[in-house]
Amino acid sequence: MVNNCVFRKGIILGLIILLFITPVAFTIHGSSIQIKENETTNILSGEIISNDTKVLFEPIKRPPIFTFNSYIDFDIDTSVLNQPIPLGSTVRLPVFIKHWTDIPQHFLWFIPWPIRNFILFHRIIPPLQTIHLEVTNIPDWATIYFSDPEIHVEIPYQGTTIEVSTELVISPGEDAPSERYRLNLKAFCDDVGRINGYDYSCSIGFTPAYVPCLEINAHQFTITPRNQTTVIPINITNCGNKRTTVNGTIIEPPQGFQLTLIPENIFLDISETRQVFLKVKPPSDYIGDEIFTLEFTAKSFPYQSGSAVLVIMYYLVVHVI
Repeated sequence: MVNNCVFRKGIILGLIILLFITPVAFTIHGSSIQIKENETTNILSGEIISNDTKVLFEPIKRPPIFTFNSYIDFDIDTSVLNQPIPLGSTVRLPVFIKHWTDIPQHFLWFIPWPIRNFILFHRIIPPLQTIHLEVTNIPDWATIYFSDPEIHVEIPYQGTTIEVSTELVISPGEDAPSERYRLNLKAFCDDVGRINGYDYSCSIGFTPAYVPCLEINAHQFTITPRNQTTVIPINITNCGNKRTTVNGTIIEPPQGFQLTLIPENIFLDISETRQVFLKVKPPSDYIGDEIFTLEFTAKSFPYQSGSAVLVIMYYLVVHVI
């Protein structure tokens, strides 16, 4: 009776092994190969080594009868990105990675573990799964990377989720534009035995901080004759990192002078230069030099609460003769 049970178990195990382990056939140019005496074969590299020659062949594997699936997901707290990131600074964003599979918890429980592992993973000892992490669209004005671009985890069974963590490092350079930018994040793992690989992707947005910068130029001007209105051009360049609105104001005009700034508000794209004009009409009896004080205020456009504001006091010297 005992012998019959052992025999039956042996048949069952044999059938399972024949069912699940994929046979391999070897061909050269469409012809089958028989390995003769005094020859050895290396299945992994595709070689037959004899006393005189080494012949290369290509293993042909039949498709597996079944496979299981892997899954990956991210859990990222992006609250730190709600505020613009100062240029030259570094933000470290915690990234929590979840990995699971749909391998049944008690898959082939009645089979000895070495055979079960070989059926699942094509190895007796279960290998670790490698999760690869990438940022696929890093701009040239920032340094961005995962602190651990490869993470090694055990392959879980259904009902168990592996959770690991790493950091996403974001550091905008001094030349970064103050515009919303979306990063494409990717995580993937390869096939392991009968466990399929998986690709996961998501995106997050961040904004480099606004750094206002204006360059203002106007030449000293001579007004003659003094009883006429003269228009003085003033060049304003946006050397900041975002579209900027500039508001100009005349501060305490000298007594008797008629001053008008046209226009009072202008919009400048990055690196754009535009002109504003100061119309000056001095008193009819005035001769000499005068200094006009102009105030220019630069804000980001559209303006975001809390972003930097630049105020420049500009002094313009005029000769009246």
